[in-house]
Amino acid sequence: MTKLNLTSAAALVTVAAITAAPALAQKSKDNFRVGFLEATQSVDAYTDPKPETNFLSSALFDTLVEFDGLTGKFEPLLASSWKQIDAKTLELSLKKGIKWTDGEEFNADDVVYTFGWLTNKKTRLRFKRNWNWIARTEKVDSHTVRLIAKRPTPFAIPRLAQGSYIFPEHIHAALAKKAVFGTKPVGTSMYRAVQVNRNTGVKMVKNPGYKHGPAGKAASNIGKVHVIPVTDRGTQIAQMLAGNIDIVRALTFDEAEGLAKDPRYTFTLAQSLSYIYLYFDLANRSGIGVFKDKRVREAVAMAVNRDEIPTVRSGNKKLPRGNPKALCWSLQTGCGFSEPLPEFNIAKAKKLLADAGLADGFDVKLTAFNSVKDFAEVISGQLRKIGIRATVNAVTFPAYRKRQRDGKIELMANAWSAGAMADVAGTMGFYFSKGPRDYIQNPALHKLSRQINGAMDDAKRRELTKQLLDTVTRERLIIPVSGLPLPIVHSTDVTLRGGRIQPSGFYISDVNWK
Repeated sequence: MTKLNLTSAAALVTVAAITAAPALAQKSKDNFRVGFLEATQSVDAYTDPKPETNFLSSALFDTLVEFDGLTGKFEPLLASSWKQIDAKTLELSLKKGIKWTDGEEFNADDVVYTFGWLTNKKTRLRFKRNWNWIARTEKVDSHTVRLIAKRPTPFAIPRLAQGSYIFPEHIHAALAKKAVFGTKPVGTSMYRAVQVNRNTGVKMVKNPGYKHGPAGKAASNIGKVHVIPVTDRGTQIAQMLAGNIDIVRALTFDEAEGLAKDPRYTFTLAQSLSYIYLYFDLANRSGIGVFKDKRVREAVAMAVNRDEIPTVRSGNKKLPRGNPKALCWSLQTGCGFSEPLPEFNIAKAKKLLADAGLADGFDVKLTAFNSVKDFAEVISGQLRKIGIRATVNAVTFPAYRKRQRDGKIELMANAWSAGAMADVAGTMGFYFSKGPRDYIQNPALHKLSRQINGAMDDAKRRELTKQLLDTVTRERLIIPVSGLPLPIVHSTDVTLRGGRIQPSGFYISDVNWK
């Protein structure tokens, strides 16, 4: 019996235990049910950042600017327009007539408050660095604000467009414990939450006041959404077969393809900004030594079949945007590169190892997050074909951070979110700055990174990025090896606008009843 058959058999057994009378898709009840692997006790992506809360926050809250992950354009959302007053000052005009779901009017006070809270020294957030470029926010009038940056900030609009949700001052400011807001949220977006419960999930109903969304965040025609925690894949499959949920993501290809054989469901392959990459201990912090030799890094890069790696989750389906060709996607502002990635060539890879005095190969620990262990195992198998005995060490995020700080990572195969924004700034700051993450330790790259994140002229900025990324590719410092496929199985009662570039693979605005 194959792995797929075992999974399907286990799922069918579980179905019998779950329900004796499988429900049908609930289009007639205007109720769309989303199954997510992670339970959540909050809808606030600031205090509980992960794909599930990003999905929920997008449905309930708005940013000032919307990034359309299909067209690559920035569109007005809560802001109606914006202009750069000078290198440090961004002025935004706000739309009038927008109300919070409790009936209060949205205005400049909410924007000033939100960014004031995000940048306050007392505010503790995991990704607080996303807003550390803001010096202060000023109210010009009831519907005009100015964001004053600490230094020239070319990525201000991309950062405002992704993850910078605006909260209501009249509610959030009064809370002694801000995390409570995520259990009883008030927003401006297309839905309002009527239940937030870790065990039974999050229930949302359509907000009739949402009329300000652009094409990139057009309102769905679905009246009710229930996000249900289904915390293991076997049970997810069983619940789909029982007709108790209408959409699931992040399955393996075999699981997704198997479910899609049921005529009630179909299979869409989505893709986020994230990608899988290989990162060498060039600075020899771990003591492995071999990666100081460029020939060894080149051998590793040439042993990796980049066309094969995504198939672990995409099967025979093509990725909507393919594999990355550098450490940025062309739709990201500031992205520039010209150096081609190394060819796949086993014979040349073996010769490079022999020339480096490693004809018999070597042992290496390949560190990866648990969530991308399947990709790491494929890469490990490819490396063994040239004699590199790579043992996959799949770890949790805290364990990874400890190994990273302690200099214990020899070779890493991991997923990177591309900074979770439509700009190169996140990648530049994350990988090419001094600190515990730096396993390259190249002062020239540090300098280029700072220049990229401060250049206001787009053409100049792309040229600087090209210099940095071409050096990274030419010297084989970090190698992007695969896009990150997101198999999504959903009811045939809905259409799913695929191809959007964002963490959860889809937003509720991408889903509509037929």
